[in-house]
Amino acid sequence: MTYRFFYNARIIAYLDDASRLIVGYEVFENATTENALQVLKEAIDNYGKPESILTDR
Repeated sequence: MTYRFFYNARIIAYLDDASRLIVGYEVFENATTENALQVLKEAIDNYGKPESILTDR
């Protein structure tokens, strides 16, 4: 396993609201739309398309 250390790191995570399972996450230096979409696409590939997506930002 490779560990990366970031100062001022940003975590982008997708969480299943019912089960609280984290279906996708990654740590980035910047929270950009491109990074959010990358994590979302990986989560959809692994767990399927969600019925809806809620955000906190």
